Amino acid sequence: MSSNPYSAPLQPQKQDIGTGGPAAHPMSPLYNSAGWITFLGWVMIIQGILACLTIIGIVFGWLPIWMGILLKGAGEKLKSGFATSNNGELYESSRSLANYFTIMAILTIIGLAFWLLYMLFIIMMILGSGFAFMQ
Repeated sequence: MSSNPYSAPLQPQKQDIGTGGPAAHPMSPLYNSAGWITFLGWVMIIQGILACLTIIGIVFGWLPIWMGILLKGAGEKLKSGFATSNNGELYESSRSLANYFTIMAILTIIGLAFWLLYMLFIIMMILGSGFAFMQ
């Protein structure tokens, strides 16, 4: 590396995606999993469609469909981004994955809150039945 701060930066060399070595592309693990990401996207879309077939499922069925579309799009953009060396598509795929994980985290927090309320309800029922039994 040159000590001249005004010299042109080194151009990155084209890297082998599949090696997994230290010189591999930073997104190569995602590229290697792009097929699984796309598969999971399709499964979630189908799951959401099946959920929408029920009356109550219509309320919640759109979430797996949305999350599946994000995953399917991320997997497809990963494949095409690596095939064409298009950093824009790689960025879009990582943004889709970030949106997926944000939605999943929010749903997990909501699920934990409902679980906590359920546990409090169970404890109150147990304590209430114990007090009723003692009288």
